[in-house]
This record gives sequence, C-alpha cells and structure tokens, in this order.
Amino acid sequence: MSLAQQRHSNSVARLPAVAALQGRVIGFARDKNGHQSILDYGVPEKNVYWAGHEGENLQEANDRFRDEPGTLVIAEDCRAFGDSKGAIADQISYYEHTGIRIVDLSNPSITTYSGFQQFAHQRIAGRRLQDKRKARRMGAWGGTAKGDAEEARRHCDGSAEKLLRAIALCDEISWRIKALLVEGVTSAATLRRKYLGAAS
Repeated sequence: MSLAQQRHSNSVARLPAVAALQGRVIGFARDKNGHQSILDYGVPEKNVYWAGHEGENLQEANDRFRDEPGTLVIAEDCRAFGDSKGAIADQISYYEHTGIRIVDLSNPSITTYSGFQQFAHQRIAGRRLQDKRKARRMGAWGGTAKGDAEEARRHCDGSAEKLLRAIALCDEISWRIKALLVEGVTSAATLRRKYLGAAS
C-alpha cells in the first residue's frame, strides 16, 4: 500500500460511515481522483457529480437535495464550491440554511461551516504559514522590509549618528543633561556603552 493510499485510508477511517449519514448523500468532486475517492468512501455512483464531466456541475448536485437536509461529500476542501471567497461563502451559507452537512474526505477534522469557510479562504489567499512566529520572521526579513531598510540606508547621511556621538563625547555636558537630550532616541546607558564602552 502506497503512502498516499495509506493516508487516504486513515482519513476515511475517522469519517462517519455513509450508512450513518442522514438524508440524501450526494458527492461532488473537482477531478477524477476526487470522484474515485468519493466512490471509495461508499457514495453510490449515481449520486456522485464531477465538475466538467459530461456537463455536470455543483448546481446539479445542489438540485438533488431539493432544499431538504442531507449530506454533501466532497473529496477536496471547499474550493470545489468556487474560485472566489464570495462564491464559497454563498455556497456554505446555502448549505447551512438548508441543513446540508458537509463531509470533506481530505480534511475530516473540519466539521463546522465556519471551519470549512476559513480553511478554504486560507487556501485561496495562499496563506500556508500556520506558525505565526515564522510568518512574523518572513515579514520582517521579506522583500518589502528588506527593500525599505536598504533604501533608508542609502539615503541616510549619518547625521543622527554623528550628533549622538558628539553628545556622548562632549565633556562640557553632564550625563544627566545628556540623558535628557537623547530621551526617546536611546537611553543614557546605551549612549555610554556604544560610544564610551571601549574608553571606560
């Protein structure tokens, strides 16, 4: 058994059996692989729709429910409902209003309408960074931040640095006055450490 087949069998094992699902059970897939996954799950072939195959589409699958509660089985995430966040939100709202339960074979842990919507929106937006710390690091070191920092370095003539050095090295100004002068820019301790560290 290949790794993909093993993963599929593990995810299907956590899903409710087709016989346990209430109402009409309809399947919808975007491609041939999804179609086969839904058939393997146990949905009868006459109830499985495959987008683009012989003119089948999501609306035909929805019409089979006849505005009654049931279960829609999908092989992929809710991106099967459309390519935009609005289209997905409209479909999920329809299912929630009608009482149609969604079962996603690829993500069996997602069971709520809002969970399906959020997951699909994240996938559409391309936000695959789940670790917020990693996202922060990528933002701080990413292209825009790098470009802004480099441009600031190019246009900086170093006058602020020269002024801080002059304040630190001036013997006629007391450290208390120096601390007041650099307040908000740096601390007096940092000023001492940076400019007088080697001398002290």
